[in-house]
Amino acid sequence: MTTVATTRSHVRRAAPTDAVAVGSALAAAFHDDPVFAWIWPAEEERGDAARAFFDAVVDVLALHDDIWTTTAGVTGAALWVPYGSPPMSEERGEQFGEELAALAGPRADRALALVAAMEERHPEAPHEYLWFAGVVPVAQGRGIGSALLAPVLERADQHGRPAYLEATSERNKVFYERCGFRAGAPFSAADGPPLWPMWREPATPGPARGAPGPMSTAVTTTDGHTDMTTDGRTTEACAEAVFAGILGMEQTTALYLGDRLGWYRSLAQDGPATAGELAARTGTAARYAREWLEHQAVCGLLTVDHPAAPPDGRRFAMPDAHVPVLADLTSESVLTPFARILVASLRRIDDLLEAYRTGGGVSWERLGDDAREGQSAQNRPLLRDALPRDHLPRLGEVDVALRAGGRVADVGCGEGWSGIGIARAYPRARVDGFDVDAASVEAARRHAAAEGVADRVRVHHSDVSAAEAGVHDLVCAFECVHDMPDPVGALAGMRRAVAPAGTVLVMDEKVADAFAPDGDDVEQLFYGFSLMCCLPDGLSTPGSVGTGTVMRRGTLESYARAAGFSGVEVLDDLEHDIFRFYRLVP
Repeated sequence: MTTVATTRSHVRRAAPTDAVAVGSALAAAFHDDPVFAWIWPAEEERGDAARAFFDAVVDVLALHDDIWTTTAGVTGAALWVPYGSPPMSEERGEQFGEELAALAGPRADRALALVAAMEERHPEAPHEYLWFAGVVPVAQGRGIGSALLAPVLERADQHGRPAYLEATSERNKVFYERCGFRAGAPFSAADGPPLWPMWREPATPGPARGAPGPMSTAVTTTDGHTDMTTDGRTTEACAEAVFAGILGMEQTTALYLGDRLGWYRSLAQDGPATAGELAARTGTAARYAREWLEHQAVCGLLTVDHPAAPPDGRRFAMPDAHVPVLADLTSESVLTPFARILVASLRRIDDLLEAYRTGGGVSWERLGDDAREGQSAQNRPLLRDALPRDHLPRLGEVDVALRAGGRVADVGCGEGWSGIGIARAYPRARVDGFDVDAASVEAARRHAAAEGVADRVRVHHSDVSAAEAGVHDLVCAFECVHDMPDPVGALAGMRRAVAPAGTVLVMDEKVADAFAPDGDDVEQLFYGFSLMCCLPDGLSTPGSVGTGTVMRRGTLESYARAAGFSGVEVLDDLEHDIFRFYRLVP
């Protein structure tokens, strides 16, 4: 029995918004598959048909919530039917058969005969069923396929459950055998290509059978090397994790280009385009536009109508489901601004190296416009819209005070979106923002004027020490305490500024309460930002405590107590995926 070992950092359960990208990735993966070529012999027809087919399969399996894909762009997917579950209801099965027949057109008899042959040989014993798994051609051979299978195979091993699949080619059969499956006698439908039914028994709990000793794992890598370890770690798994990071870095660069050159916005607003059309719309070079479009299609972020067309004739489109993530800066799902922050940090890589050698820092000001504007754009939908809409109304005393014309001190306000959002939602409230970064203050003033609230949002180029004492109903600091060189001093200033019955509110990163090496994606995300910008910014001020982005609950509480508060209260009712809200207790 082969034990599958892999890192989980670059594989995730697919979200509903991934459906189109998953279908496109699998269509690309199976474009040259013998079975698909038998049903759709014409290449120009096969691409569209395969995409429509996988769109239907993903739709069918959505109810199981057991589709796995990659974190660094959708470069592949594994579509599972959980243990003991039918793929679909009888009614949905009939509908799916009709959809398949329509897609197969004149070769519907082939498609339906294939389905019948698969159903006839499908095991009756309960099992985890892998309906389809694939990786886009450019990313194949890098361990992504085995990583996609790992979460469910590990689950199967843990619970003692078998797994089953049908391999559609010799190459796939060999790959699945490396993952512990054993092939049965091949079968086919009519004159079609062979398929291999493949069954995998669960791995024996504890030491693998035939392993050299306790706590040992044997894994055969793609080059045939057997990598023995004593703690379950493997060379292949390490290589997979590093390669996923390299793909992520490339994707970050592509995201930055698409954002800054206006390519994403043009595709979203003006519709599909060839490379020449996109270049003409955006005032860019067609050859670079073509390379970027093809990369984004390979990564599953864009679709292409006819992959086999001449390069300059291919028309690319952005799926509607991807617009909120890539092109709509008002959407709470947008992620492209993150790329601006990361690129800004890499521009200062020599400064970062020097800081790492000497213990110095790289200030927010030195990181430049991309860092400031990227953070502003990334947080704007939350701070301007969701914060006053979803979160502040849950704080009864705050909501009442702001509706009555209360005063707010917004500490570390950046480009001002939190104060602007409060002023928009509470027409009688007055906000004073404070920030030590001059460019951020200027931007905040511009934004307040553009949003029509400059008469009630004043932004000061100062820290909180300039705030009037004892008069503010709400004193808040949104995602900035971890950046402060003297967080105790800042919290003490907030304590001085709040009214006797007021509230001190802090929002910061939603990290674990204690360090552990198996941290989740949020923990990895914020450690990355700490390495590249937050910790260097904090340490750019002499005497800084150097908190870093990963400010744990206990760290904030220690700062709050040192500033004169009696403790901190986690506001669980104010839910967010990556941020946590705290009330500082007087």
